[in-house]
Amino acid sequence: MWTTDRIRLGHFYMRRLLRLAPALLVAVALTALFMIATRDPQLPDYWEQAAAAVSYTSDFFMAGGAQMPILGHTWSLAVEEQFYLLWPVLLIGVLTVARTRIQATWIVGVAAAIFFVWRLTAPLVFDGWERTYFAPDTVFYALLCGCVLALVPGNLKSLPLWWGYVSLGSLAVLSAIPSISFEGVDRIITLYIGAFAAAFALIVVALSTRMKVLEFRPLIFLGTVSYGWYIWHQIVLHLEPFGKSISGSAAHAGLAMFALLLAWLSFRYVESPVLRVKRRFEISQPNADQVSKESRAGV
Repeated sequence: MWTTDRIRLGHFYMRRLLRLAPALLVAVALTALFMIATRDPQLPDYWEQAAAAVSYTSDFFMAGGAQMPILGHTWSLAVEEQFYLLWPVLLIGVLTVARTRIQATWIVGVAAAIFFVWRLTAPLVFDGWERTYFAPDTVFYALLCGCVLALVPGNLKSLPLWWGYVSLGSLAVLSAIPSISFEGVDRIITLYIGAFAAAFALIVVALSTRMKVLEFRPLIFLGTVSYGWYIWHQIVLHLEPFGKSISGSAAHAGLAMFALLLAWLSFRYVESPVLRVKRRFEISQPNADQVSKESRAGV
């Protein structure tokens, strides 16, 4: 065995639960109360969405073609949570087989490559694009790439710095593509965007400590509240209080800013207190700076 550290599965799962569940549960509950108070006509269908979200199974519902206008975005959170359930056990198996860190990197790298190839070929196998886009087996490749990065000696930090800035710019461009109309273009093309985004994100993460632009205070703030913003943004955009849907670019921009406010409140009054509890399950007790960095990283 090439490592001397212990893997405490119970503590790992508790850390994941404390980081991800409280903000989600509060958002789902408050949304239900708001919909009841405003007689939102979507309320009868909301309960199934809420059950899928809190059970981290939204990805299966979305992959099957289900309509989840309010909480459908939690499919990616479901994939993340499912991966967290599987990865520690798989890692133990890798550590048992691998004699060196390099061998472990190769094992996980091959697995990531297999899942990546499956992502690229799945659209040719399934008729509906939803099956490829939302299902965990066609998304796990991105998370496995992150695992490879964690195992690579030096974490690819020696890559040229300009790679990081080019990748960051590429991610900005790719993030705008879903808002563009693809009339007349095969929808399958959009399924490959995630593959490119994962590669660019991997480079940005590897070089993040050397990229000064990421130290820009507004970006740090957005990173701090990013989890809450992720949870709230689609909710506020798709609610229909008193049966009235909100449309228009200006209105949506205002709602996005309102979601940002809700994200800050979530971080301040829900996530931060829970992070202090989460520290009890760390292998070594982090100081306040470590907790702050952890919060900004969304872990």
